[in-house]
Amino acid sequence: MCTYTNARGQGRVFNVEFTNEDGTKIQATMFNEAARKFCEKFQLRPCLQCGVNRRRWN
Repeated sequence: MCTYTNARGQGRVFNVEFTNEDGTKIQATMFNEAARKFCEKFQLRPCLQCGVNRRRWN
């Protein structure tokens, strides 16, 4: 998670990338409270396997 400052003030941003076995990727960007909430959950499990799909994030 990174912090940033812009004209509207300070905030946090967190990026995540989900990749399945075929290499299809979905990227998501979360800000502020969502970034804090999900970053904590993703940090506990750096790789999940769901059915035949694997999810990875940075």
